[in-house]
Amino acid sequence: MFKLAIFLKNYKLECLLGPVFKLFEAILELLLPTMMVFVINNGVAKQDWEYVLRMGGWMLAMSVLGFGCSMVCQYFAARASQGFGTIVRNTVFRHISSLSHAELDSFGTSSLSNRLINDINQLQLAVAMLIRLVVRTPFICLGAVAMAMMLDLQLSLLLWGAMPVFVLILWLIVRRSSVLYRFYQKRLDKIAAVLRENLSGVRVIRAFATKEREKKRFFAVNNELTENALAIGRVSALLNPLTTFVMNAVIVLILWQGSNHIDAGRLARGEIIAYTNYITKILLALIVLSNI
Repeated sequence: MFKLAIFLKNYKLECLLGPVFKLFEAILELLLPTMMVFVINNGVAKQDWEYVLRMGGWMLAMSVLGFGCSMVCQYFAARASQGFGTIVRNTVFRHISSLSHAELDSFGTSSLSNRLINDINQLQLAVAMLIRLVVRTPFICLGAVAMAMMLDLQLSLLLWGAMPVFVLILWLIVRRSSVLYRFYQKRLDKIAAVLRENLSGVRVIRAFATKEREKKRFFAVNNELTENALAIGRVSALLNPLTTFVMNAVIVLILWQGSNHIDAGRLARGEIIAYTNYITKILLALIVLSNI
């Protein structure tokens, strides 16, 4: 991926400003749970509705500003990724045009078509996701952990204990799905080759009455692709339930321990709510990281 960075040289400004705006959005997002602590402890608990409305107004303004920063980042990410895709596609097309007949035969027309269309589309998506998330995701994870530790250092031990479990689940699923995706790419090439042969040689197929044989051949490779896609779906479907289970288990433990801290006067009710919000943010950031 780093070797492809040269194709982004015309979009340096977008690659710089996009993460900056996304970082600003992440900062605002991390401040909201802490502001909720003040709303609950100083406003709701004391029945000071004027304070609640004032702080609510600030939180609404921060949310709108964060949304605006997100949209600006999306715009820069779209410009950079689409421009990147156009340049790479033109470069690959020129290179394919310079290949010898033997080289073209070794790759195969269907494989080259998939590389030119499908693979470059995946790269465009990767560039857009990196611009939007390469700064935000680590910052949200580290920032949420730091803010949680500032609220209650002892409860943070539960969070640190859960982090290796989160990482292990993500690593196992990404490792397994990556292997399956490589097989998926090969089967995608295969089905494209069969389809091209059938469409370009349709007259020959009809002339020799081999339609049924070609149907069976296409159905066979199509079923292989479907089974591969279903296997990927089954592995990927485990991500949300497993991580959500761990997250909810941690929240239950935090609420249980937090109630003791509240009774002892070491923690306020609003801080428990902020704590659970930070745990949720960490989980979502890790899931986004696995998607990248």
